[in-house]
Amino acid sequence: MSVRCQTLGNSIHLNFFEDPNVFRERFELYGDGCYVYKENGACLGYCVSHPWIKESPPPLNSLLTKIPNAPDTYYIHDIALDSRVRKKGTASTMVKLVLTHAKEKGFSEISLIAVNNLTGF
Repeated sequence: MSVRCQTLGNSIHLNFFEDPNVFRERFELYGDGCYVYKENGACLGYCVSHPWIKESPPPLNSLLTKIPNAPDTYYIHDIALDSRVRKKGTASTMVKLVLTHAKEKGFSEISLIAVNNLTGF
C-alpha cells in the first residue's frame, strides 16, 4: 500500500490515529479483504477488512499478529475516501466488494465500529 494510502486515513479520521504499520499488517495478513481506489495512479480511498471475532473487535492502532482460527464475523476495519471521491458511490462500491467477498468465504455477518457520526452504516 502506498504512503499516500497509509496517511489518507489519518488525515480523514483525525481523532483515530493509526500507525502505518497497522495498515501494512492488515494488507499482509488478509490482502483479499483490502481494496484501494485509485485515479490516475493516485490513492484516493481504501477499505480494510478481514475475518474476526465479533465480541472482541481489535483495539484501535493495534497489530493483529494473525487472523483468528475460528472467526465468527467479517470485520470492516476502515474505509477512508479523499473528499474528491465522496458522494460518488465509491464507498458503496467498496462495501459491495466486501459483502461479496465475505459471503463467498461463508460469513453471514459483517461487523464494524462506525466513527465520526457515520450512523448510516
